[in-house]
Formats: sequence, structure tokens, C-alpha cells
Amino acid sequence: MPVKQYPVLQYAGSRQSLSRPFHRASRTASLGHLIAIWSPSAAREDFWTVHSSVNLPHQVTCLDLKGGILSVGTEKGISVYTLSLQDHLPAWTRKWTSRLCSPARVTFPPSLTHLATFSPAEKTVRIFSTAMGRQIQNILHPRPLRRIGWRAPIDSTRDDLILYTVTSDFALRIFLPVLDNPNHLQLHTTLDASSFTSSSQTEEKATMVFWPDRRIIQHAVARELSKLHDEDSQSKRLKEIEDGAWDLFVRILVDRTMIIRAIANIDRRPPTLLKQFTLHHSLPIDLDLSPDSLHFMNSKSSDPDYSLTLATTPPLSSRDISLRLFLDGRKEGVHHVINAPEDPAFSVHPSKMISFARTANGTGLAILRDDVVESYSTGGDSLKRVAHWKYGDLVVVFDQGHSTVTYSKADSILSLNTDSSAASQTVKVPLIDSLFALPAEEKDTMIVGVTPNFSLVHINYSSQGFTLLEESSLPLTETLKFILPVDPMSWSHYPQRKTEDTLLSITTSGELAFWRHDRREGWTSTGRVRTGRTDIRLARYSSAKKTVLGG
Repeated sequence: MPVKQYPVLQYAGSRQSLSRPFHRASRTASLGHLIAIWSPSAAREDFWTVHSSVNLPHQVTCLDLKGGILSVGTEKGISVYTLSLQDHLPAWTRKWTSRLCSPARVTFPPSLTHLATFSPAEKTVRIFSTAMGRQIQNILHPRPLRRIGWRAPIDSTRDDLILYTVTSDFALRIFLPVLDNPNHLQLHTTLDASSFTSSSQTEEKATMVFWPDRRIIQHAVARELSKLHDEDSQSKRLKEIEDGAWDLFVRILVDRTMIIRAIANIDRRPPTLLKQFTLHHSLPIDLDLSPDSLHFMNSKSSDPDYSLTLATTPPLSSRDISLRLFLDGRKEGVHHVINAPEDPAFSVHPSKMISFARTANGTGLAILRDDVVESYSTGGDSLKRVAHWKYGDLVVVFDQGHSTVTYSKADSILSLNTDSSAASQTVKVPLIDSLFALPAEEKDTMIVGVTPNFSLVHINYSSQGFTLLEESSLPLTETLKFILPVDPMSWSHYPQRKTEDTLLSITTSGELAFWRHDRREGWTSTGRVRTGRTDIRLARYSSAKKTVLGG
């Protein structure tokens, strides 16, 4: 079923209210012009639920979410949104917009008072006031920018504006506030490629420089120091990092060694005694050269010696690190944990996702991409890729992801695909705009396609294949505007019942009708509501006659 678009996505999952407070650990992501925000579940530590979403008129290029404030960059510029409640539902309200050409990054400092951004074609970092939307500074660079970010303070009482930037030559620059004007930044020091190599060493290829979150490093150091009781060179080095509150910068060289540079005294005012030095040059690490992203996180390892987890992409992989052993030059200081399974078809250049489909009980998932259909099966708490098939315009999934039915608009053909057979069974059907399955019965499942004139095409699917049965219509006299399926997740809670609503129809006059299907009696209405609304453009039907409408 194609992804529908809503100003605020309806809640699916547990029965918690959407009016719950915004969680500081919430995460956001975008696809095309849609943005989704997830929050950690209060019931399960390893589970996330959809908090809200935003539907924009332009393609999203970047975003940042901190403290309930959302900044979004699109093809047309940047905007800032704040969160509020409307009828007990979360809603994002746009506060201001500034026109820019496809910004590549937007980022808030910890204080949320400013917003930094840049566009790939420019050599300028633009600083805006978060509250007013006024541009307060342009910071020119000698080369195009690649990355920007704000320094994270260890002391939560400090909110100094300290900006890191990286240009196309992979030189990192540190901008600090002017003493008599704390809202104005000026350059204080630079780490270029030569800062990470000896004078006799030349790099064949420059590589990105990363800055670990200082709070994570300090937490890891404190964890390892708490396990050490003897004074030695290893504990002394960790103690120096803790006491000096050094800022660390990491670069992976072409020989796959890691160089860590430290800068001391950034917090000193005035910061005139900045001191930079090489903290460590590691042995070669089993890493892909120049990862696009490198993240240090607090380790969840049961081994107390390993306090950090290093995650890199692409490809996605993680390693546990013992700072004590790593800084001592010991090979066992880096423990390889896991590589994400590689898929040659999608690991390097994933194609665009168009829509999702899933089985009613959630054991199978299909992803419709712009050049292929792939299916996944759940196994415990993870998804396992089952197979992929030729592209289709519409898709439904069965058998825990081991079977899919795809529809091609070009020739109006339905294809049954299974992971156990290379050949696909096909059947010719009328032109349809949407495709979905009704609740499964004991031996087979009914698939329904909706035609442009709102006729319903019935296709029977079973382990022996599938066949075109009939074409029917809902017994209505008014002109239809939508026919939508029920969210299939509700069916899995009542596997023995045959009275679940399966369709919602909406007429041009705004009448909602709820329908269930019986193979003998056909379509029967279980209830109707006259909304009086004629401007309905979007709708979604979850279960128990709960419907969301958008005008």
C-alpha cells in the first residue's frame, strides 16, 4: 500500500496518548519531503514509537532536532519549527523561514540559541538567531565546506558557542566567541592534514576528521578508571584525559591507522594558550578507508574493560574499544563486534524507497523501491532479508515475507513471487490504483485491488497459487472519493473473528462507511458517519472505526 501523507502521522503501537511529553532522546529522519520523529517507548527500553511527522512541500536536504525544536533544510531554504499540542495531538508549528540554496547541514548548539548552516556550493557558514530567524554572522572559508558541528560542553552550566568546521581539503577549524561579544565567533586554531602526520609522511589521499562527543569520552574514561586500582602508565594517561578535559579529534589515515589529536585549554578564558598535540597513533585497524561517518558511543559490553563502541559507515560495522589498552598500543584494545550483512545490490547505493507493506501480524515486510521489490522476515527482534524481485508499482506480502504479489501498471499484470521459486505466476487484471489483502482465512487469503472508478477486483491467494475471481462494487449510490483499507495490525489481535471492518469508503459529500467482507454475502456496511466535510484530501483508517481525515 502506498505511503500516505499526513501533517501529523496517527499513532500506531501501544495505547499511550500522543500528548505524552517530548523525550530528549527522540530521533528524526526524512525521506523525500516527509519527516518522522520517534521517541523511546516507556514500556520497552529497546523499542521506539512514532511520535509525530511533518509533511513539507519540498525535498528535505538536512535536519536537526534538539529540545523540542526542529530545524529543516529543503531545496528552498531553512525553517525552524516548535512543538505544540492541538486537540491532544502533537503538531509542529513553523516559526520562521529563510531562503537558501539546498543547505547541506543545519545544526543547533547545546544552548539552542543559534542555528548554523551551509550550502555545498558556498564557502560560507551562516549563523542565525533561533528565536528571531535573523542572520547574525557569515563565516567565510577558503574552500567549500564538508561538515560543521558545535562543541558539546561537559559542564551543563556552560553554553559557550564553539563551532567546528571541515572544508574540502579536510582541514578542521575551531571558532570561539569574542570576549566582548559572545555571540560573534572568530577563528582560533586549525588542524589540517599535516597536523595528523609526521613531516616525513605524506598522505596519498586526505581523509575526514571527526570529533567524538566529549561527554561520551569522559564517561568512558571514568568507567575504566573506576576499575583500575594501581598507578601505572595506562591509568596515568586516562587520568590526564579526565583532568585536562581535552578535546579529541580523530582521523583514519590511508594505512588504516588512527591518529588522535588533542587540544587543551579551549575552556580557558581568554583561550590564548591553546595547546595541540598527538595523543595516539594506533596500529592498523580493520576499518574501511575514510568512512563517511564515525561515531563513538558508550559501550553496552558486559566486559568492563571495553568502555567505548566505535560505529562506522559505510559499511555499517561496530567495534568495542578499551581506551586503556588502545592507548597503550595493544592489539586487543579494539575488539571487533559485528559487521552488518552486506547485500551487493543495495549496500553501496541504496535505491529510493517508495512504500512499505507488511503482514497483519508483522512477521513479514516488503519494501517497494524504485527499481526492485525486497522482502524481509522477522526473527526475534531483528529483520532478515529474504529475497528481492523485479520492480512493481504496488505490492502485498505474505508467508512471513517469503511471498509477495506485485502489480505492474505498464501491462496490468499481477505477479506471485516466492523465495522458493525463480519463476513467477502471473494473472491479467483490470487497471488498479491500490492493492491490499483482507484478513487471512484458514487456507487462503483474499487480495483486493481498487480500480480508478472504485470497482473492487478480487484475487484469491493460496499455497497453490492465485486466481482472479470477480469484480464487484460497494452498494452505494453516492459518488466515491476514497476506498481505503483498515490497518491490518488490528486483525492479528482477533484471529478467530470474521467481523472485523476491512474497508473505509468516503464519498464526495463526506460520508464515511465501514465495511466487512464475506465470501457468500459480499460487502456489508457496519456503520456510517456523515461528517459534512467535502474538502477531504487525506484519510487513514486504523481500527475500531477510528479515522483520521485531512483537508
